[in-house]
Amino acid sequence: KHKDPQLLDNSTALFADMLRRVFGSRVMGPDYPAVRKIQNVYLKQIRLKYEKDASDKQVKDSISQLMDTFYQNVGFKSIRINIDVDPA
Repeated sequence: KHKDPQLLDNSTALFADMLRRVFGSRVMGPDYPAVRKIQNVYLKQIRLKYEKDASDKQVKDSISQLMDTFYQNVGFKSIRINIDVDPA
C-alpha cells in the first residue's frame, strides 16, 4: 500500500523479484486487485503459492528476511506490506 502509484509499482516489482529468487515460479504478480485504491491509498498484490507439505515456518522466515532486506532501502520505508495467509 502507498499513496504514490509510481513508488508502489517500483517497490512491488522489486519485492516480487526478491521473492522469485527464493520461491521461483510460485510467485505471481504484482497485480492490481479489483479495487485499486482505497481512501487515497493504492494497492497491489503479490501471490505466493507453495505446497501444503512445505514448512510454514520456513516460508514465513524467508518472507520475513526478504521484508527486512526490502525495508533497508530508505525510499521504501513508507510502503506497507500486509501478509494475508490463505486469502479467499
